[in-house]
Amino acid sequence: MGLKASVFAIYQGPPGYFGSSPIADTARSAELAARLPLRVMGHVKPGALELWPASSAVGVGAYERGALVVHRSLLDHCMRADGHPVTEELLRMYPAGTVVSFGLQSVVNYFGYTVIDQGRVRRFGGAEDHLDEDAGELLPEEIGHFQNSTVRDGMRYFTSPEFPGEEFDAPAYGEELVMSITARLFGRPLNQLDESPVAVPYFRRRPWWHLWVTGGRTDPWAAGA
Repeated sequence: MGLKASVFAIYQGPPGYFGSSPIADTARSAELAARLPLRVMGHVKPGALELWPASSAVGVGAYERGALVVHRSLLDHCMRADGHPVTEELLRMYPAGTVVSFGLQSVVNYFGYTVIDQGRVRRFGGAEDHLDEDAGELLPEEIGHFQNSTVRDGMRYFTSPEFPGEEFDAPAYGEELVMSITARLFGRPLNQLDESPVAVPYFRRRPWWHLWVTGGRTDPWAAGA
């Protein structure tokens, strides 16, 4: 897998909302960012959606009918997003929304995603040579992939029309699955889009040493940033 990604998202209404290039509400984005457990301080101008921004940057965009939260520290939680504090904040702001989280990390073939739709939860993901989560009913986007798969010794193996006669275990095939799920957010799989479909406000992340020095207080520079 060549991609790295760590994204939590929510949308209300039909799928594909972020593919319509909605404009982020600056005030609501800052309000949401302040409530997240990601130590944000200050913000910069919105930029193109980055699936793996610098560790010092947190992408938080609140839009009319949805929100995006992007940060590396969320990667390990993408396949178990139900009950996560970020998910709870997203649902607090958009109570009728569908939650989609997804993560990819090529170094260890990690992939994972969670979809929460009208109370139904689907989780799937793993890394290297094992699966960590496979819970809930299959999503419509998954059915075609799973119909072309088998299970042996506790691992699911997928085949692809692009590579006749070859099999891929779930972690090796994970990027394909994750990209299918991203169509819920962007109207098409993210790897089929030529450019970023949406702009996201980015906030600076308060370093741990800063919390130690200030005792967790917000300093004047951060307040005016």
